[in-house]
Amino acid sequence: MAYTQDVDNQYNQPLEEVLNIYKFKFYHDDAHFNFVRTIRNKQIRDNRLGERSPLELPQIYIPSTQKGTRDNLLSAIKHRVPVYFGEERNDLFSWTKTTNIMKYSKSDIMENFEDISNTRYAIGGPVKYIGDPNIPNLRSNTSYEKTMHMLHIWGVNLESRTTPDYLMMNRHFARNNFDPYYDRQFEIFNTIITASLDMARKNNLPDATIQVPFIGAGCYLKSLNIAQKNKCIELIIRAIMNTVSSIPDKSKLHLCVFNPAEFDTSHMTVLRNFANSCGQFVLKEGNQEGNVMNGLDNLTTNTNLGVVVNAWDTLSLIGNGGAKDYSVDGFMVANAGGFNNQFRNSSYLHNAVFNKHYFNPDSWIVV
Repeated sequence: MAYTQDVDNQYNQPLEEVLNIYKFKFYHDDAHFNFVRTIRNKQIRDNRLGERSPLELPQIYIPSTQKGTRDNLLSAIKHRVPVYFGEERNDLFSWTKTTNIMKYSKSDIMENFEDISNTRYAIGGPVKYIGDPNIPNLRSNTSYEKTMHMLHIWGVNLESRTTPDYLMMNRHFARNNFDPYYDRQFEIFNTIITASLDMARKNNLPDATIQVPFIGAGCYLKSLNIAQKNKCIELIIRAIMNTVSSIPDKSKLHLCVFNPAEFDTSHMTVLRNFANSCGQFVLKEGNQEGNVMNGLDNLTTNTNLGVVVNAWDTLSLIGNGGAKDYSVDGFMVANAGGFNNQFRNSSYLHNAVFNKHYFNPDSWIVV
């Protein structure tokens, strides 16, 4: 009985206690922190009273094509490096506090690059947010609070020549074989679409409108030469086209490209032509339309569930470097830089430390 109570307490920790693992202020502003803390405190009360609705709980989605064992999946769900920018950033967090609070240590992190690259999952579920950037004091108040569904998934990380994905893929690239890379891209977008439709149906809606960044097409290709990079972007686009073409007619995928000038004109032309020919695909470009965190209030309708996709990291916690992380993960979870006040949200609470049910494999959803 005491053990069960200890386990329950481990997953009922207040937000402020968990954030003690960081050596910096995780959220860009205190109003955002207070908003999420209020939501977390309500979750703790509801958990103890058994009043939390299953629809409120984020879920683990397992791609049917991933090759990780059950034990590796359990390890990858629980044992994550709090901040990881191509390497562990222990200048930004404390392993001692992580061990005390999250009950694992650095030695628990998977080290075998094949196991890391082969073990893949996504996390999806509802988040609360305030859609009006002009509200000066965020509060968990139902008159202001909105709900959006979010899916966290990571791309193929070729950021450096030491990442697990690079070590796996380079053996194929050396033989000019890009098929395994395409297979991973297809898996990523198929998981995004299938998981989003699952969340829609759980909410009694037939379709989904999914808003995604150009996952894997930016800094994750940093270690490649120009020819390899262009080939990979071509394959990302092909995977998008092949998966989107098979989704229900009234579902849509919005691809957000923040800076089209970063990409070869031929790639943008293919995307624009596809947007003109495929009713399920919408291309959004530029620092307003192409910002994946803009226009979210209108995604959910009477028939479609709105889902926004976060480009997570292979090894980090959701939110990664928080306010110090100027990537999609930091912008979306912690409002890094204060650039996206319109989507200050509770998605940090999708981390495993807040969700005991993640560790029941029977609850995982294979897609």
